Amino acid sequence: MSTDFSKKPTLALVLLAISALIAAFVDGPIDPAGKLAVKGDHKHEEGSHGDHQSPDAQRRMAIFHYNEGNQLLKSEQWEQAIHKYEMALNHEAQLLPVYVNMSTALMQQKRFPQAMQILDQLKQKAPDMPELHYNLACYYSLTGDIEKGIEALAEAIRKGYSNREWLEKDPDLESLRNHPDFTKIPRRL
Repeated sequence: MSTDFSKKPTLALVLLAISALIAAFVDGPIDPAGKLAVKGDHKHEEGSHGDHQSPDAQRRMAIFHYNEGNQLLKSEQWEQAIHKYEMALNHEAQLLPVYVNMSTALMQQKRFPQAMQILDQLKQKAPDMPELHYNLACYYSLTGDIEKGIEALAEAIRKGYSNREWLEKDPDLESLRNHPDFTKIPRRL
């Protein structure tokens, strides 16, 4: 990729905007692990960045970090995604999709105890969320508890999970596919 942006002014503006956003939150250099040295909890001098502590600003920042985490999740940068999801939850603990995606990233790193902690937190906040039960099915499948995995998958569908295509190809559910009850589950969709 060329770094000559003279023929691509839109890209240059986008990169400048991204740089400005990053600069607003970086205290110093990138540490050896590749993480940005982020200001503690994003507190700023009064008046320097508007009312950053307002609930609306906190929610916007949570969504911003959630979206960053999603991009990292898609590119399989698990550790960085987890970091962004943690930042999102520091701003807004009720942003429920963060828990789902964070548990996915943790499971991809085989950090199963931490993934279950996140899923337990989500269970306390949204016990009827279909994606919670789907990720529990993934968790149990990946950890070898096939019976619990089948139960969680059935519960996900009872609660409204409806992505049949992904259910049938999700590699995290591979160990459940040999169970006799697995074939009955997609028929419920």
